[in-house]
Amino acid sequence: TNGARHKSDLSPRIQDLIAKLIEHTGIPVTLVETGKNFEDIIDLTP
Repeated sequence: TNGARHKSDLSPRIQDLIAKLIEHTGIPVTLVETGKNFEDIIDLTP
């Protein structure tokens, strides 16, 4: 998932991990960093 820039670029495994994290913490995940570059961020805000 290195360098992904869209939610659809994330593997199902990673998307499931994010969903479980939200479920267990009750805190929404809004940004996911996917690489070393500033642009390698996925905005998950609805």
